[in-house]
Amino acid sequence: MLTHLQVSDFTLVNQLSLDFGAGLTVLTGETGAGKSILLDALSLALGDRAEAEKVRAGAERAEVTACFDISRLSHVRSWLKEVDLDSDECIVRRVVTSEGRSRAYINGQPVTLTQLRALGDRLLDIHSQHEHQSLLQNATHRRLLDDFGQHQQAAADVKAAFAQWQELQAAADLVRNNSAELNARYQLLSYQVGELDQLGLSAGEVESLEGRQRQLANAVQIQQSCQTVAEICSEGEDSVLDRLNHSLQLIQNLPFKSARIAEVEAMLQNALIQVGRGQPGAAEGDVWRG
Repeated sequence: MLTHLQVSDFTLVNQLSLDFGAGLTVLTGETGAGKSILLDALSLALGDRAEAEKVRAGAERAEVTACFDISRLSHVRSWLKEVDLDSDECIVRRVVTSEGRSRAYINGQPVTLTQLRALGDRLLDIHSQHEHQSLLQNATHRRLLDDFGQHQQAAADVKAAFAQWQELQAAADLVRNNSAELNARYQLLSYQVGELDQLGLSAGEVESLEGRQRQLANAVQIQQSCQTVAEICSEGEDSVLDRLNHSLQLIQNLPFKSARIAEVEAMLQNALIQVGRGQPGAAEGDVWRG
C-alpha cells in the first residue's frame, strides 16, 4: 500500500508531500488541476522513462520518493530479500537531472532501472496508463492461481526443485566439457605412446640419448675447454708435459733414491703417460675423449 509520496521540481510542481491512509483515497479536481502529474511522478518513481522535460524549468533535477507498506505483500518481501534489499518497509526514489540522466534507489541502495521496474510491477497497478498492470503478466496469473488454490508450499517446492535441476544441469554440462577435454588429452598421449613404441627403445637408451643430447647442446663449450686444457698440458715453453719431463729427469738423475722418492718417480711417470694420452699425437691405441 502506498503510504507517502514526495515530489520535488517535477514538471510544474515545486514541492509536494502527500500521506495516504488506509482505505480508499480519491484525488479530484478540474481538468489541469494536476491529478495526472501525481500519476506521472509515481510512474517515474517506479521505473517510467526519464526525460529532461520532466524537470521543472530552472531546476537542476527532479526527485520523486514513494513509500509503501509491504507488511501484507509477501511476494514483494521475498523479491527484496532475493536482491539483498529487504527491509520492514519499501522506499523507492528516483532522481532525474536537467540533462536527462537518472538514478534509482530502493531502500537507500542504488539499483538498476530493470530492478526498479521489477519492483514497481509487484507494488502497484496504474490501470489508466497501462504501464504497471500486473494482470497482464504471466507471473501474476500464476501467483493468483497458487494463492486461490492455497498451493504456496507446492509452488515453493517446485521452485526449489527447479533451482536444484539448474544446478545439476550446470554440473552435467561441466562434466561433459571436461570429458571432451580429457578425451582430447587421452588421444594426444595415446599418439605419443604409439610413436615411442615404434622406436623400439631398449632399457637405458632414453638416458643415453638424454646424455648425448646434453653433450651436443654444450658441444661448443666442451670443445673450447678441452682445447684450452690440451694447450696448457703440451704447448708453450712452460707446458705441463715439459714440466713433468723435466721433473722426471731430475728424479732419475739422482745418485740415491729413497722409497719415498721412488714413489714420487712412479707418480710422475704415470702422470706423464696420462698427459701424453690426452694429446692429439698420442700413440695408436690410446684413447682421447673431449
